[in-house]
Amino acid sequence: MSETTTPRCPDCGTERPGRYCPDCGQKDQPLRQTTGQFLRQAFNEYFGIDGRLWQSLRLLLFRPGALTVEYLQGRRSRYLAPLRLYLSATLLFFFLLSVLDPVGAIERRVGGGLADSTITAAERIVDLRAAIQGELDSVVEAEEEVLVAEARLDSLLGIARRDSLAGSVDSTGILSDVRRGRNRLSNRESGVESARRNAEADIERLEWQIGILNTFPPDSTIRPSDLVEASAYIFPESSGIDVNVNIPDAVQSTALRRLLEARTGSQRRQAIADLGRSALRRAPPMLFLMLPVFALMLKLIYIRGNWFYSEHLIFALHNHAFAFLAYAVMVALIGFSGGSAWSDTVSNLILLATLVYFFAAQKKVYGQGWIKTTVKFLFVLSNYTFIALSLLFLGIVLLAATLG
Repeated sequence: MSETTTPRCPDCGTERPGRYCPDCGQKDQPLRQTTGQFLRQAFNEYFGIDGRLWQSLRLLLFRPGALTVEYLQGRRSRYLAPLRLYLSATLLFFFLLSVLDPVGAIERRVGGGLADSTITAAERIVDLRAAIQGELDSVVEAEEEVLVAEARLDSLLGIARRDSLAGSVDSTGILSDVRRGRNRLSNRESGVESARRNAEADIERLEWQIGILNTFPPDSTIRPSDLVEASAYIFPESSGIDVNVNIPDAVQSTALRRLLEARTGSQRRQAIADLGRSALRRAPPMLFLMLPVFALMLKLIYIRGNWFYSEHLIFALHNHAFAFLAYAVMVALIGFSGGSAWSDTVSNLILLATLVYFFAAQKKVYGQGWIKTTVKFLFVLSNYTFIALSLLFLGIVLLAATLG
């Protein structure tokens, strides 16, 4: 078979005077291709490397809303199609997400920071005794507040009764205040009792740690996190991780039970990280569903304008493409930095910049004044966030039912 091009289109047989068939539009290219030629052509066709990709990115990244305006005004051949641009951005984001594992980087940073700190046994005993004293002081302080409140109510009640007997004032209002005060006092007493039980459990856990440390030489080096983890196993009720959640058995899978039954901080962090990774892997369908929802909200708030729903959808595709590119940068920062604190700061700035971008793009495309654009932007943002979080919660619950 010839490796060169042919004067006639291999697809439809029409004579081809130029690079493209005038009948079916197929491009003139070698009948047989090397691996390099094939990959280069596939990359060119997908990304429009002949200039469309870079022109699209230039407008998308640095001129909010300009790419949508260009598309709506009919200048389309020089840019990537909106859906292809969106899919390319999501592909990049989820590829980086799977390779760099930012959730794991954050989990390792949090867990490592807790586990790496060391202290001598004697110093730790001093800290634990101070913590025990703090627990006792907090209970005593709460009990004293209750006693003071009781004394005030008794005094007020005595004054009301004395004035009522003397006929000097109508004590009805005062007695009503006293009854309300009694109700509040009853609630406070219940809170004090609960605090006392929690303090007793915490003190038991802290005293157990002191007992263990007394078996060590005073100058020996220990990791406090090891003792905390061990005490959480022995005293699970006082570990601060006892959770009572009324979730149907149908969705209480192994993954969710691991989270609810975690006794230690490391177990809880690991369970949350596993759920987070799985939820992120299943995020594309949910986010794709948000596109028509976003466009529908735009249709509602601009219902008086001469806008087709499809035009709002184009704007939604471009905005979401930008968001995924911004999120891809965040994933790269967190992944390559190991979840360092500075990457959190930069990521927060990127999130803020994304909101500013959305506002600027909305004003550019729809051309309304600052006040109208601000009101409509806040409406879309609040409703979009509510719906997205609702879908995310539903997705996590359904996800828990499918994970083993």
